[in-house]
Amino acid sequence: MRWLILCWACVCVIPPVLAAGDGVSVRIDPRWVGVQGVVRPGAWTPMRVSLDNHGADPKRVRCRWVLNDGDGDRVYAQRVATVGPQQTHVWLYAAPSLATKAGDHWRVEVIDEAQGLALGTAQARPRSVLEQGQCVLGVTGTASLGLEPYTNGVTRHEPCTLLRGIEPSQLPDRWYGLSMLEALIWTPQGGDPGSPAISVDTHRAVRQWVRQGGHLVVVLPAVGSLWFESPLSDLLPSVRAARRAVAAPPDWLGRPEGDAPDTVYLQVLEPDADRVDGGAVSVLLRDNEGGAVVVAQSYGFGRVTLIGVDLTDPVLARMGLPNGGGLWNAVFGWRSPVYTQKYIDDQLQQWRMSEAQFRQRVDLGRFIPGLVAMREEVLSGLLVVIVFLGVYGLAAGPVGFAVLKRWGMTKYSWLVFVGVVVLGSVCAWGGAWAMRPARMAMSHFTVIDVEARTGLAKAHSWLSLLVPRHKRVRIEVAPGWEAPIEGTLSSPGMDSGNRGGGFPDTQFYEINADSPHAADVPIRATAKQFELRGVFANGNPPDEPGETTSPLGLGGRLSLEGGWPRGRLVHHGEAVLQNVLLVYCPGDGGVPVVWRHREPWPGGEALDVTRPEAFEPLVRPFSYDDSGKRSWVQEGYLGRLMGFKAGQAWGSHTTGEGNARGAAIASSEIVQAVEMLSFYNALPPPDFRHTGLADRAVNYDRAGTQGLDLTATAATRCLIVIGHTLEAFAALPLLVDGRPLPANGWTVLRWIVPIDQRPAD
Repeated sequence: MRWLILCWACVCVIPPVLAAGDGVSVRIDPRWVGVQGVVRPGAWTPMRVSLDNHGADPKRVRCRWVLNDGDGDRVYAQRVATVGPQQTHVWLYAAPSLATKAGDHWRVEVIDEAQGLALGTAQARPRSVLEQGQCVLGVTGTASLGLEPYTNGVTRHEPCTLLRGIEPSQLPDRWYGLSMLEALIWTPQGGDPGSPAISVDTHRAVRQWVRQGGHLVVVLPAVGSLWFESPLSDLLPSVRAARRAVAAPPDWLGRPEGDAPDTVYLQVLEPDADRVDGGAVSVLLRDNEGGAVVVAQSYGFGRVTLIGVDLTDPVLARMGLPNGGGLWNAVFGWRSPVYTQKYIDDQLQQWRMSEAQFRQRVDLGRFIPGLVAMREEVLSGLLVVIVFLGVYGLAAGPVGFAVLKRWGMTKYSWLVFVGVVVLGSVCAWGGAWAMRPARMAMSHFTVIDVEARTGLAKAHSWLSLLVPRHKRVRIEVAPGWEAPIEGTLSSPGMDSGNRGGGFPDTQFYEINADSPHAADVPIRATAKQFELRGVFANGNPPDEPGETTSPLGLGGRLSLEGGWPRGRLVHHGEAVLQNVLLVYCPGDGGVPVVWRHREPWPGGEALDVTRPEAFEPLVRPFSYDDSGKRSWVQEGYLGRLMGFKAGQAWGSHTTGEGNARGAAIASSEIVQAVEMLSFYNALPPPDFRHTGLADRAVNYDRAGTQGLDLTATAATRCLIVIGHTLEAFAALPLLVDGRPLPANGWTVLRWIVPIDQRPAD
């Protein structure tokens, strides 16, 4: 026995002890768990891990973040790195489940890649965990920039969270590490964008993040700028020159306060007039002399905005500028009024304004969990089970006994009971075998954006996957397309009002944090939910209709005549698009206008784009009538939707009403919700003057659907076409075990179409 114990110690105890003495120290600063220590459940989250090698030789290690997905399965988000004699930083990425809450912590493990021995471990905990429905803005530097009034949420549908003090050299090295940000505001305090301290991977991550739909706001310094010679210069709007000027503060900076100079330094920008295609620059704000100071241009599905006034200048700070909201409302398309905190406190005290916490909160994306859930199969099976159990209970109990008693055969009660049990067991097993799913199935809600100028396509999908076996399934996002894979696959769960549940047999699977577009996921003959995003090439768009066979292809060309887009468009998918909405965005600060194409739009048929007989602005300034009530019909198309109480049919955050209705929600309600999500930042502000309790004012949330907003794109000149189909769609960028699956559900198509000609002067 002693020899056995000694052998066991030599084999099992001594090697780990020796490895620990030659191990790796793991350190995780809470500032690098999330962005500036902030995490939003369900969103892709970065984590920077610092490793110190105690050995003399470099080690190749596997660093992994251990966390649970929405079904309780354990996820190993891992990355392989070489740890040398100097400290090494490794970025990990994962999507924490919706059950994540403040105080939670995760484990990080470092494993020797060659021997499989544990070299070190640490606990990671974020500083703060946000609610899903919050706007997050990142700011390089510590300047306030006049954004504080947007953080209280009194006049907004959602409050803004400002993450100040971001260091560009410490930005994540993958684009999905920035996906939580609504915008990244790069001020002069952020330093040189071409600094050697900023890695090539970080430059690529910022570029891909913008292309995926991010909004980069560049605040130019008062004198010169290194941006135009930096590795990110290709992102900037096309301007020929930037001229320094000294002038009175433009009105959109707000009203100067206190004793301060009457002039400020401006960078007056000259847009490239030769750019007349869909990538033309839009001038959002001008100085008092008419010079362009704030300009914007699309890049992929995102946007880059240049601000030609140094908002970190101490002179502006002494003036109390910017204030009033004129600048940021123009940059982000917001419609919320900006008041001082003193004014808000006074209005709240006099019951002339309502606090956001007392309003009804309606999540515009609340329909998605019920829409993708495979309830029909489950409900029909449950009905059969309930009927069977009822018949079985009666036969084995009172009915069977009554029959035996009537025939005077009660002495055979136990024999009959055993026979009923055996027969019931056979029927139960046979019924379960007959009703088992026979093939894989998928239900989804997918939004596909197509940039018609370049042919680039972006998909964002929520889906339930049913595989009728207990096995591991290979799931891949956008493989096989002739483009670098920029896809992510996660399973954080869906907000169905029952967070924290999961399968009783917890299993694990691995994802490559370096490129999380695929995973071998455990499936248990029941539905498992996923969220995927991907950008892929759709082929070059044709000049004329009928020249492409891509299911996402859009043929045709638009020109600007008399201030309106004119031309013919043809989509080449097999599906028939319903409820087609056209949104003409004039750019240069103009308000988009909308009109409805009333008829279904089949593939291969031309849609004539011309000045419609009936149209309306997307949004108008909010107003109250003489009785103190909001006049919703006067607030444009989005105002009318709010007046219709769109989205309120499926309830609020605090009640479970939404998912009780599930997929039974009317198509018209889903269409309205999708259109409101498409221009969420442009929504009229909530009825913050309404203080009644019987019919509360409404705040619209967008928990987990922030990536669907096109408001930034609507600031540039283009035509946005939105339609949907319930037919199976072949363009869903997903393979299961190497092959596509028939998909039942909703597909929303949104084309961003360039307009080739500038309006005549």
